[in-house]
Amino acid sequence: MISSMTGFSFQEIKLKEGKLTIEIRTLNSRFFELQLRLGEELREFEPKIREMIASKIIRGKVDCRVFYKTSDESNQVEQPINIEKLKKLLKKIDTVNGVLKSSLEIDPLRVFEILTSQPNQINTAFLKTDLFRFLNKGIGMICVDREREGKKIRAVILSNVKAIKKIVTQAKKVMPRLINKNMRTITSRLKENLIDANDERIKQELLFFIQKSDINEEIDRLESHIEEITRLLSLKTPIGKKMDFLMQEFNREANTIGSKAAGIEISNMSINLKVCIEQIREQTQNIQ
Repeated sequence: MISSMTGFSFQEIKLKEGKLTIEIRTLNSRFFELQLRLGEELREFEPKIREMIASKIIRGKVDCRVFYKTSDESNQVEQPINIEKLKKLLKKIDTVNGVLKSSLEIDPLRVFEILTSQPNQINTAFLKTDLFRFLNKGIGMICVDREREGKKIRAVILSNVKAIKKIVTQAKKVMPRLINKNMRTITSRLKENLIDANDERIKQELLFFIQKSDINEEIDRLESHIEEITRLLSLKTPIGKKMDFLMQEFNREANTIGSKAAGIEISNMSINLKVCIEQIREQTQNIQ
């Protein structure tokens, strides 16, 4: 199934000890690019997070942000009071304040608060389970989003492939008539100018003209490319890079047909062909 390279998922999960935020955004890119932003407390999980994302997203630029914030109520953990240490601390503070002899005295209460409280330690084992579970959910949301967009892209591509088929069919019907018409016109002009059309040199020139105007080979290759693009669109594996290459081949054949155009009809067909190819190419820029 075709997947787009653009998608977005956002989760803000309230856990027992805090809040986990996971945001994943994917954009177009020729290759896989992962930009990962983690809170310091989540650094130990970085290799696993990268592995999880890379296993599901093959192509595109991925911007993933994961942060964890503890609850305000649990930011500080009270420590038991040691009375003896408290007495020694107060005595030292009195000594320092006596030496300072200024209005900038040390506040014993403030010093006590700092020394008897410390940041809450995050339970990484507890967080690990929730982190990977919700990260996997976020990646899944992205994949669903990309597949939904991929269906729309596929419909646009198939519509243009159908138009290309129609142009190719018309070209196959028109080509013999145009070549015969041009041959009659050339022969008529040769006679008007008293030039023998049966002259061997003239015959060679006419043969060269027919070969130069013949687009059957290009039409055969276009039909082959149409079969290949239809096959690719039915695959369940990533096809973006293959589609990029195939559109270059389509464009090459369209340019050759335009340069060989034996008449205004073929010239117009070449232009219409290029329009369809360009519309497909624009869509392939967003395929994984």
